[in-house]
Order: sequence, then structure tokens, then C-alpha cells
Amino acid sequence: MKTFAAVLLLVTLGATGAGGSVTVQPSSVGFKEAIAACPPGTLAALTLTLGHLRISEASGVDSDIDDANPSTQSLVLSKGSQSATVKVNAAKNSVAAKNVTLKSGGRVACVAPD
Repeated sequence: MKTFAAVLLLVTLGATGAGGSVTVQPSSVGFKEAIAACPPGTLAALTLTLGHLRISEASGVDSDIDDANPSTQSLVLSKGSQSATVKVNAAKNSVAAKNVTLKSGGRVACVAPD
């Protein structure tokens, strides 16, 4: 019974944990509101507006975006020794990163360090 409970706990945590890919609802959330919706330790809040990516970096975070591919943009967020790599497809409203969660009713993708 303990093994079953442990497996059930792992499945539940995996189903509700952060990570992978999320679908963001397009919106006109402001930069300050977006980053405020994210938990402490977040590197950036990402929103999508009219098929365009908007990045709200936390204080001290640098972002480097590669938008050479018209359908998918690559983004690297860094702050000191912390970093995260993000793939965004604005046309499909998707954001993929190792540690990404949705906040503000699905309108904000919060990216934490890898």
C-alpha cells in the first residue's frame, strides 16, 4: 500500500508541477502587472499580444532573444549564475522552458531558472 501511495504522489506532483510547455492566453497585461503575478525567484514574465512576445524581466535579469526563425523565438534569460532557455511560438501561443508556470488566469508565463 505504501508503494502505491508513493507512486500516486509522484504522478500527482508530476501532473501539477512546473515544466514543459504551456499555452498562454493572449492579452494586454502590462509589464509591471505581469512580473508582479509571478512568484519570487522568477527570471521573467512572458506575455503574448497580437502574436508578439512581450518580456518583463525581473530586476537585474538580462535577456537575449534570437528571432531569426519567424515561427519560433529562442530566449536566454540570465542573472548571475542563474539562467533559463525558453522557446516561444507566438502563433501557437506556446512557451516552453524547463521551469515555466502559468499565472494571472493563463495570461502570464513565469520562467524560473533551469
